[in-house]
Amino acid sequence: MKYSTSLNVSSSLDYNPFGMVMPGRNWTAASAEGYRYGLNGIEKLNEVSGDGNHYTALFGEYDPRLGRRWNLDPKPNPSLSSYSMFGNNPIWFSDPLLDTVKSTREGFNIMNEGLTATLGKDHGFSYDKEKGILNYKATEGKTYSSDQQSIIDRYTTLINSDKNTNVNIVNHDEKIGIIGKSLADLGFNAVTATPSDYSSFNVFIARNPQENGMVSNPNFNPLRPNGQPEEIPGYVNTSLLYRGVASIHEIGGHAYLRLTQPTLTQPNHNTLVESFETTFRQFYQIGTYDSKRDVKRANKSGLGVKLGDPKFLGGSADKH
Repeated sequence: MKYSTSLNVSSSLDYNPFGMVMPGRNWTAASAEGYRYGLNGIEKLNEVSGDGNHYTALFGEYDPRLGRRWNLDPKPNPSLSSYSMFGNNPIWFSDPLLDTVKSTREGFNIMNEGLTATLGKDHGFSYDKEKGILNYKATEGKTYSSDQQSIIDRYTTLINSDKNTNVNIVNHDEKIGIIGKSLADLGFNAVTATPSDYSSFNVFIARNPQENGMVSNPNFNPLRPNGQPEEIPGYVNTSLLYRGVASIHEIGGHAYLRLTQPTLTQPNHNTLVESFETTFRQFYQIGTYDSKRDVKRANKSGLGVKLGDPKFLGGSADKH
């Protein structure tokens, strides 16, 4: 038996990056003239500025010709204008509700480096590519030490919070708008920036961390009340921070404490973050002892390992 199908095309639209319908490159059948939706499924409001020149959604409206919101973003990212759309990058981001910017998978991949190194492969964290968010579902039958559970608890606290933790992956020499400098300028491999009202937490991690960089020091507030950046007072030398280490340090350390203990003063905040990193370094796996030379060297230090045993980062966090 043969089957046949037919497809009726009711419209054809080409868009500029922010959703403006391209003149001369659109067609709509008379039967589809009442269709209300455009780019990203956002509803058009043609009576404001003409066909396809104005969009409306649950949390705002915007002009696709300018790529600019008509209202302030209800979930702002301090590194961007509160009137900007799609993080000023409509190729990478979407925002169908006009309430927040969705991230790419790269940030999760780097977070996953740290989570896998400390919790193992089946750690329960996953990435929702449709929403661009981190999810957690406990792995059935898997148990963790109290220190491993602490990492899970810190991340899930941030996941369940009504405040955003925005993980941004940048090149080491890429200028960060919220600070006005790159991580290379600062001598950092990662940094967390928090606005004065603690409404969100913005983590910046170098995708290409540099050896002999500086330890992250986000305890100063990079946003004054008037929105102007401050200078960072002093740097502290440290060895190469693995990207995964940096992600746990910033997210599970600084962002978590800023959320749960926003009034914690210095040096107490830094002391707690340093203690947290020193603890997870002891079970942060960086490989295995795969040669007799490695085993011999380790056992001279009193570790008591054998071939195939996990090799941990160890050491202590640098002073901030």
